[in-house]
Amino acid sequence: MIRSGFATVHMHWPLLPVIAAFAAAACCIVPVLAAVAISDDWVYTRSVEVLASEGRLWISPIATAHLVFQVLWAGLFAAVLTPAFDILGVVRLSIVALWGLSGIALYGLTWELTHHRALSALAATAYLFNPLGYVLAFTFMTDAPFTAVFVIAAYCFVRGLRGEPQASWIVAGAVASAAGVLIRQPGLLIPAGVLTALLVSGRLGVNRASVRFVIDAAALPLLTYAVYYVWLTQINGVPVTQTLMRDQLLEGGWTGFVRHAQQLAVIEVTYAGLFVLPIALAALPAARGMFRSLSWLGRAGVGLWMLLVASGTGWIIMTGHRMPQIPHFLSRAGLGPNDLIVARAPVTNLSVLWAITALCILAALIGGVLLIRALTARDTDRRGITVVLSLLAYQVVGVFVVSVHFRFWVIDSLSAPSLDRYLLPIMPLTIVAVAWALRDARTSLPLGWAAVLLLGAFAVVGTRDNIAFHEAQWSLARAANGAGIGNLHLDAGASWDGYYVGEYSYEVVGLPRPQNRPWWLQLFAPAIDPHYTIAMQPVPGNTVVMEQSARLWLDPDARLYLLRRGDIPGPP
Repeated sequence: MIRSGFATVHMHWPLLPVIAAFAAAACCIVPVLAAVAISDDWVYTRSVEVLASEGRLWISPIATAHLVFQVLWAGLFAAVLTPAFDILGVVRLSIVALWGLSGIALYGLTWELTHHRALSALAATAYLFNPLGYVLAFTFMTDAPFTAVFVIAAYCFVRGLRGEPQASWIVAGAVASAAGVLIRQPGLLIPAGVLTALLVSGRLGVNRASVRFVIDAAALPLLTYAVYYVWLTQINGVPVTQTLMRDQLLEGGWTGFVRHAQQLAVIEVTYAGLFVLPIALAALPAARGMFRSLSWLGRAGVGLWMLLVASGTGWIIMTGHRMPQIPHFLSRAGLGPNDLIVARAPVTNLSVLWAITALCILAALIGGVLLIRALTARDTDRRGITVVLSLLAYQVVGVFVVSVHFRFWVIDSLSAPSLDRYLLPIMPLTIVAVAWALRDARTSLPLGWAAVLLLGAFAVVGTRDNIAFHEAQWSLARAANGAGIGNLHLDAGASWDGYYVGEYSYEVVGLPRPQNRPWWLQLFAPAIDPHYTIAMQPVPGNTVVMEQSARLWLDPDARLYLLRRGDIPGPP
């Protein structure tokens, strides 16, 4: 057994430097154990605090996700590492560890489909160090942990179904799917995707073997949801925010529904180009000849794909929807949310963003052509890729469903009908699908690795800056507290306001109607009357009380200011 293990490590040695680089960046560059919350992950951290201190599983009434597996997973880390380390850092570490494990699974998934070590390592690196995924992995938001267990489930199912069915791997996929169900609602779509793939490929019929397939793949996730639902409704209580998605699905009527789907489709294609950019660049040597071997069906498919991408590009140009189109954790200011009344300055200009948009569109076009070419080729083994594409299609639907709350959002006078972090589940399998399509084509892996290194450097530095920015923000807020400013009169940004005032606000105010205030004061902390505010620049009509360096690598001169409202007498 030991010899077999060494043989496996020797065979898949390209994965080792990838995982080592991921661990080194987390340990040496990004302050993973920083005692700060990011965005609204404080809502979920509170559940871990209750579990650690009281031994009780509890989900906040303003939590939008199922959350249970994430809380239990982080609870294991908290049991070992607290109180030596602050729980806000410990829960972040738990997600980083899960993201790293999913990188190994993505390598395995790509290997199952391609049997190409270098391509599998490139795909795993593109996944682990994708800027959007990387920055989310260093939070306690549900996006990264759900995506991680989704990747693990996909690997197990493909491993169990690509050749002769292996029940143990299918059941392992069901276990990972059940974990996904206990993080976010779209976890229920994982077994649906697997069963659809079996049906499409003709492997599911009316016989005993098919019944066994269904039981092995779907019984545990469905049973898990049933038990969770009983616990939620009878013991914990249903969070009020979990009913909003259902109520808002058809808000605006069918016209709004269709318009939202059209806009989101164009946005998803553009972000998919960002996700597969390293793989698409590696495919450039094959681009010249990829039309020659197309069948008539392939030519028709490529023509349709080019028409769709062209029409989407036209919409982008006419409306000005350059990347990042739905900024939240990836924006002009770098990585991480910018939840202050005056936030971080842009790190690049609009011309660079338009160039990035063009690169993303080109990468999406190349990736789609490669995939169509591979799918329509003769004698192609489609069993594994059918599972991958079916799982991907269901998560595209999931992205649409969870985005309905943001259907009418506008940022910088442009429609922004989702949040970028909601697109994260489509990232890994998009990378895997294009890597599969490239398995037998001529490649330039150095081009792909160059793109991965550039994106990875931005991911690491940007994520480091995001946490350092929050550390400086929280340090200044603590200084304000020390000067006698209470949290009910201090707006220190979404993460601080939510962590220290969110539960109190919900108890005394509830969820009020939208007002002309920053979104976090509307949703997280409506009880705050902000006499004092933290911002990245002085604001006319306010007095600067304190200031502090933000210690950002991408913006070394950035500073934070504690401001006193003009009608409030000092000191401080």
